[in-house]
Amino acid sequence: MNVIITERAARYLDKLDKKAHQKLERALHKLCDFPEVTNVKRLRGRPGKYRLRVGDWRIIFAVDWKRDTLVVITIVHRKDAYK
Repeated sequence: MNVIITERAARYLDKLDKKAHQKLERALHKLCDFPEVTNVKRLRGRPGKYRLRVGDWRIIFAVDWKRDTLVVITIVHRKDAYK
């Protein structure tokens, strides 16, 4: 599966400290194996959107099954993820 990271998600990732950045990058590489990834849940009230929990961060993404593509919409801290 192809993983596309939006500009918004990339900017947030670049602002993080080195340790958090590396942790999230490892998680993004694991998304290539979706849907076999653990800690992924479908978001209620947001059709077609999922979240991957990585420590205190959430990776919000959508999947296009026809194109075999996963689009990372945003990466946010858990306190801001569901507002």
